[in-house]
Amino acid sequence: MSSCPDRDGTPLARDAGLETPALDPRDPYLRLVELMEVLEALCPEWPARPSFPAAAILRL
Repeated sequence: MSSCPDRDGTPLARDAGLETPALDPRDPYLRLVELMEVLEALCPEWPARPSFPAAAILRL
């Protein structure tokens, strides 16, 4: 039972919202590869860091 006789049973937001185009219509994986290429150009090697201390058990 509905308290509003004008509604036809459809959701309130059926025609709501705005349609927005994607910022970059290219393939998202292509964009990720390009971003990784930029990161590699800025930092071609991982920075040196100390290794794990001598531990018998390494668990997550």
